[in-house]
Amino acid sequence: MTDKPTSDISVNMDGGVGGSWKEVTNKVIADNLLEQVAELLNAKSVRYFTCCDRTEESKKIVIEYDHKKK
Repeated sequence: MTDKPTSDISVNMDGGVGGSWKEVTNKVIADNLLEQVAELLNAKSVRYFTCCDRTEESKKIVIEYDHKKK
């Protein structure tokens, strides 16, 4: 019986099977950094989008800040 190395463990943010521990860790770090940037800019919001067309799917992050009346 051989033990599987811990680097091959696959989990998602919700605890399910999916991304590697490194992908999960990087996602948490990126989310924390985005929240910090939003706070530094006194941003209204950080929004996450999934964009799709007939052939591709991508993700987009929008930080809204510096809102003022015209």
